[in-house]
Amino acid sequence: MISNKQLADVIVTALEGGSNHFIGSIKYTSKKFKASDFEAPAYSDPDFYGKDFEITVEIVEDDPATLDRAKIDDGWEAFVSHYPTRAAAILDETYDADDADIAIQFFLFGAYVYG
Repeated sequence: MISNKQLADVIVTALEGGSNHFIGSIKYTSKKFKASDFEAPAYSDPDFYGKDFEITVEIVEDDPATLDRAKIDDGWEAFVSHYPTRAAAILDETYDADDADIAIQFFLFGAYVYG
């Protein structure tokens, strides 16, 4: 399973580079805490993923998608199943922006995107 630190690193890589081709912006939508409770930006703080978080991701030319822990856990499982080598690269921290991009797509949209 992916740790909160690894997850934070992957999300940062995706949001700040690898996924710019389809992600427009993000909004923190959890009502249980404020994003300012974390280091800025909150998605870069591993402790953020230990909370009951929710992020709304604005998708370019499509409807927004919600990201929460349940979707990440389901997406990670599907990602590992479809791309075991890329998942291993994330776990051993040898991944690149393409790996992070594919991972966040699994987190947001699930395995159905990839068949």
